Amino acid sequence: MITIVTLSELERDAESFLQSKRAMGHPYKRGAFEIDRFLEHWGEEDSIPLAEAIQRWCGRRPGRKAVTLANEFGVIRQLCLHRRRRDPTSYVPEHSWRR
Repeated sequence: MITIVTLSELERDAESFLQSKRAMGHPYKRGAFEIDRFLEHWGEEDSIPLAEAIQRWCGRRPGRKAVTLANEFGVIRQLCLHRRRRDPTSYVPEHSWRR
């Protein structure tokens, strides 16, 4: 199933995600930074498939070390899991997808 998401919808979900992390006592500063960078990299489209947005974002700078990509991907995957709490059909990339 393809999940189409708008930038404004994803921004609301990101804010909700960060609030829930902080409510549990996690400052989540690095995660918030990665989410902000992901949203800034969105592009001009109003709405695009979430899988495509994640793929573009992960491929934006070729040649990065695997550990860097894994750390960035992990934060975005957690955001996708948070979105799934509201919409059970929402897209969540598999762990193996980052490789």
